[in-house]
Amino acid sequence: MSITESALRAILKLEPLTAELPEREIIQEGIDIAQAATSSRIGYLHYLNDDQNTIELGIWSRDTREYCTAGYDRHYPIEQAGIWADSAREGVPCIHNDYAATPHKRGLPDGHSPLVRHLGLPVVDGGNVRLLLGVGNKETDYDMDDVAALSLVGQRIWSLVRQRRLVEHYLDMEQRFRRLQEIATVCGWEYDVGDDRLLVDDMFPSIFLTRDTTEVPQTLRQLLDAQLTQP
Repeated sequence: MSITESALRAILKLEPLTAELPEREIIQEGIDIAQAATSSRIGYLHYLNDDQNTIELGIWSRDTREYCTAGYDRHYPIEQAGIWADSAREGVPCIHNDYAATPHKRGLPDGHSPLVRHLGLPVVDGGNVRLLLGVGNKETDYDMDDVAALSLVGQRIWSLVRQRRLVEHYLDMEQRFRRLQEIATVCGWEYDVGDDRLLVDDMFPSIFLTRDTTEVPQTLRQLLDAQLTQP
């Protein structure tokens, strides 16, 4: 498989995306890049839920939203989905270059744009399909070059989404810890044995009744001395 020069230029736009962005912004930029990388006219990205039986619908490229009114559905049954979801069911990329003539195509979600050509690709992690990435209505047939380009975009998107979720997990843990500190009056601190360096959080002054920042200990000895002199 190879990647055309125009597809490579589009894919390079993934580089500025970071896990610091909100997840929906990562997805939105990613699907727009996927559409451009495959010279498509529409693009979408859906999540597969952990049950692997339902799809979370509702993330479209900006161009697609201009003429697509498909609504959001958190639990769209995969058994009701047409061949556009074959890649999720089969776990491999699926190309439909004559969508209308493809047998057993079934339907599209209400309000979905008509499909002439379609390429669907699953993003698999840990043995499960996590994302269903799709593009459609390219002027010429989709081929393995398009699969290669779409695969690179999908892998990058999922990597950023995973990183973003990890960031949000730790931010949530930090917020919970801060709340616990307020309720239980707990002080957090870290000690670097090699440098004899002590780091304490903002709860230290209120717990140990220090008057200003100059009384906050910077070393273990300073901490012990401070405790010895407490009334």
